[in-house]
Amino acid sequence: MHSFLRQLRRRVQWALPPALRGYEAEAGYVGLAALAFGLVTVLSVGFWQSPWSPVALDRPATHLATGDVHAALSEYDALASGWGPASVREEAAWRAAQLRGIHESDATLAATGLLRFIDVWPESEHVAAAWARLAGIYTVGLSRPLQAAKAYEYAAWADPAHAEAGRWLLEAGRGFAAAGRTASAERALGLATQHPERAPSAWLALARLRLATNPNAAYEAYDMALRTAGSGPAANLARLGRATALERLEGGDAALAQLDGVLAETAGDAALVRRAERLRHNR
Repeated sequence: MHSFLRQLRRRVQWALPPALRGYEAEAGYVGLAALAFGLVTVLSVGFWQSPWSPVALDRPATHLATGDVHAALSEYDALASGWGPASVREEAAWRAAQLRGIHESDATLAATGLLRFIDVWPESEHVAAAWARLAGIYTVGLSRPLQAAKAYEYAAWADPAHAEAGRWLLEAGRGFAAAGRTASAERALGLATQHPERAPSAWLALARLRLATNPNAAYEAYDMALRTAGSGPAANLARLGRATALERLEGGDAALAQLDGVLAETAGDAALVRRAERLRHNR
């Protein structure tokens, strides 16, 4: 094609009078420059509109700014399934899954979108957050506590160092316990005790789980709850729990003696006082 155009240009030049040949050459250069500028412009516009553009993920956000969630989802879906770089496709898929989780009125469809993201991008840095969001949908939107517990546990496994990993494990343990999955509850709550900010609650949950079948193990868990709680409501719950476990292990007198010792050393919590009075009344 380029060879043909060059030959055609030469023929046109020689067909012109000698005085006009220079003008024609100059016009040709100007035309080529204009053509090149136009081509660069077209390519630039095409690049900025492509999935490879640095602002590719910003364009759907303009729809969100105007409240058009459907249009934003359409663009995110197009980017996620398009031919752009993997990082753009992954991020677009995650943003679409989040939007569906928040705005989708059908909880099943919202859950399906998150599961699809997890399935397609299992190594994504967003997988833990996706499992956690899915757990919330199972809890509130679908009333499936056992599936919620599993999803919370998967979230913690996906990112054990996440700031919310302790809470996810605690929620998983409570959910498993409520569903009668004792072994799974022990596993999740045991891991939750390794997170200092969740340790008191996790030890309390473990103690309650063990109380019916193993009062000795329950007493140890209540004691660990007390040690990690310091002071406050959790500490008093642990003291009450220890008294309950000790009552089952050694009888009411042993539990009362321990409570009296606690009340002599600390401010009289109303619940502790009532428990001591009940034990004293039943002697």
